[in-house]
Amino acid sequence: MAYNLIGPYVVRVPYSSCGLSHMMQLNVDVHGVPTPGTPMADIEFYNKGAGLQAADEALDDLFQLIRVAYTNAVTFGPAELFFVIPTTEVTQWITAGEDTWTGNNAGSDQPASELILTYRTFEGNIMRQTFLESANGGTAHSPLGARGIGTFEGDLWRYTVSNDNWVLAKDTSYPLAPLFLCQGENEVLWRKHYRA
Repeated sequence: MAYNLIGPYVVRVPYSSCGLSHMMQLNVDVHGVPTPGTPMADIEFYNKGAGLQAADEALDDLFQLIRVAYTNAVTFGPAELFFVIPTTEVTQWITAGEDTWTGNNAGSDQPASELILTYRTFEGNIMRQTFLESANGGTAHSPLGARGIGTFEGDLWRYTVSNDNWVLAKDTSYPLAPLFLCQGENEVLWRKHYRA
């Protein structure tokens, strides 16, 4: 069975929801070879359309979409960028951003909830985006492409398959098409909340 490694660079974005700490990990390809301490605004990410975008602007574009799934009790960031040593999962710190993003959903974040969006990648594999303890809890399992514009899932999948997207799947290719939306409960988080 193939094992996909993180990288070639990875962005880690911490956040807390429902009293627990979480970490988003986003694979990315970076233009050039930034040295440790390079400001985030001076680093550029490649996007699916083979263009370049300043890292701080790319992060802001993505988190403007993500923040609508969480209440104002949740703050994301600041983001940190790491280089991944090839064929390993060993990382070397490059830089930390200064920006943070606060949720703006009027609902309530759902303890132990898990929202997963899946995509087919250019290499034929599956990419998943996982959002823990968001305000978009539920038990749906449905085609992701059916989610309309103006919904969190609909706007996010359209961005993710667009040429503006800069997040890579673990197979280091970009997502090509939306697959499924899966909502449910995360057993590990459920145990942390409800078992002593």
